[in-house]
Order: sequence, then structure tokens, then C-alpha cells
Amino acid sequence: LSDDIPPTAAGHKSLATNLSDIAAMGGVSRAALLSIALPKDVSAEWAEDFMKGFNALAARENIALIGGDTSKSRHDVVISITIIGEAPNTNIKYRRNAKAGDVIAVTRPLGASAAGLRAIIHKEKNKEGIEAHYWPQPECALGAFLGAQASVHAMLDVSDGLVQDLKHILHQSGGGATLDIPENLV
Repeated sequence: LSDDIPPTAAGHKSLATNLSDIAAMGGVSRAALLSIALPKDVSAEWAEDFMKGFNALAARENIALIGGDTSKSRHDVVISITIIGEAPNTNIKYRRNAKAGDVIAVTRPLGASAAGLRAIIHKEKNKEGIEAHYWPQPECALGAFLGAQASVHAMLDVSDGLVQDLKHILHQSGGGATLDIPENLV
């Protein structure tokens, strides 16, 4: 973990990124297992603040922390989270199920987190980008809603960028795509 990220944001972000993966398949997250390894120079206050961020998001999304492990590491903070989710088989959206004629859509503006990371690295001001990078918001309710729609065939969490992640869907579905991006967005 970077020294730049506040521990509450680290707790939030570590859970949020995992919840997003379940939502991106049309599932509903129910429980989490958290394993964390901490070096001896990490303070109890840091660990408490990390858990505040984790627990606040867990409470908001009704996620039960049902177990995990705490251990010591030599140098780095190591976080591993397993999410247990559920969905009816008809609601699970695999990357391989995209169909000709499907609409490609995103739920939030793209690039905010990357812009925030650049701002952090270069010590620049970009409050909205830094907030998007430190405090990502998983689309849990929307993911479950889209999963229940028979007209939605494939979904995924865009974390590597639209083009890179779209390639995963296209490759696994055996198709191609055309993107029509309005000029005001380029």
C-alpha cells in the first residue's frame, strides 16, 4: 500500500473493488472473508482506521464479515478478500454471452480513478479524481438489477480501461464491436 492512501480509504477500497466484481456478474454480495498481514511498523490506529473504512462500506451494502485471518508480514501490508455472493443462474452474466446487437454501456464516467492516481503520483490537485481513486463506489444495486434483465447478456467490471476490458468480452464471446463515441467525449 502507498503511504499516500488514508487507512480508512484503503479499507473501503479493498472491499469496494471486490464487491464490484460480484455486481459485474449480476450477483448480490452477502458476506466477506478478510485476511490481512501487517508489518510490525503499522500502528494499531492504522489498523483501526482501515477497519472503519471496511466496516462502513460493509454496513452500507449489508455485507457480513464472517471470518478471515490476521498475520504478520515482513515489509508490506497484504490484503486478501473473498466475497460470497449469490444470484439465480438466470441472472449471472458471463463475459462469454455477448450477442450481436448488444449495446455497450458504462455506468460511470471512465478515467476518473486513473486521473486521480496520476494526480497522486505527480502531487497535483484533482480532488474528484483522487476521490474516485481512493473511494471507488461499487454498483451493487445496479449490478443486481442488470443481472435480472433478460436483455442483458454479458457484463464486466471495467478496471483495465474500456478497450482492454471490452476485448475480454469480445474474445470470450467470439464477436466484434463498433464504438460510436460522440465528439464531445473524445
